[in-house]
Amino acid sequence: MRAIANQAPHLRHMKRHAAVIARELLSSLPEIEARELGRPHSRRHNPIMAGFLEGITQALYDVYALASNTAAIKLTLFALPQGQVYNVGGVTAFTKTAGHTSQLLAGVLQSPNKHIVRAISVFTEGNTVGNDLEKFLECFFQFNVNGKSYQDTIVGRIPAGGGSFAAMMGTFVATNGYSLTANGWPDARNTYTLAYGGVPIEQQQQFNCIIDPTISNVTAAAFTSANTVSAPGTPIAGVGIFAHIFLDGTLFRAVQ
Repeated sequence: MRAIANQAPHLRHMKRHAAVIARELLSSLPEIEARELGRPHSRRHNPIMAGFLEGITQALYDVYALASNTAAIKLTLFALPQGQVYNVGGVTAFTKTAGHTSQLLAGVLQSPNKHIVRAISVFTEGNTVGNDLEKFLECFFQFNVNGKSYQDTIVGRIPAGGGSFAAMMGTFVATNGYSLTANGWPDARNTYTLAYGGVPIEQQQQFNCIIDPTISNVTAAAFTSANTVSAPGTPIAGVGIFAHIFLDGTLFRAVQ
């Protein structure tokens, strides 16, 4: 009985001492906000979680631009990133932005990004003259990863999957007409889907798309876009071609 009685005060002292230590430890911890729960280490270290990627639905995209009354150009897409100047195809030179391309680097994805290309589409601006659109749709198209082709076709086989569509009629006089064109029926499902779940683009792998008007069913050489002429029988003036090429799929990027 004496041994038990002698131990009780000692245990109570140890518990009080442990409680004091716990309070001191808790008071020394940094305060975090609710949004930081699960990753408080990011307050003092690189916020990128090494070894982890998140996947989102996001297309890679780039532009093909051609002025009116200009010979169509062969273009390698995804090679000219944001901040660089597009000065081919006879167009007024412009600096590429996020409105023109998703590329931050020339021909590769920035580390640690990866992408699975599940479908390809080519969206043309609705004011493209019908004759120009017809010729553009016959141009050779190729999709490459690491120098290997994963799609050889023509532009007309890879519809836009969205955009304007209209049917119009009337009596026009010279230069007063207007047309609205589209590369395929504007339905999100109307794109060229790749087999077996798509084609992966791994970190830092070279990739591109090529549009080549010199390989075409229309002419043996590159076609020339419609001119901005004013003449009877030509009520719709040429404006050139402005098209976005989309590699639809899943983008994998760093978790932050």
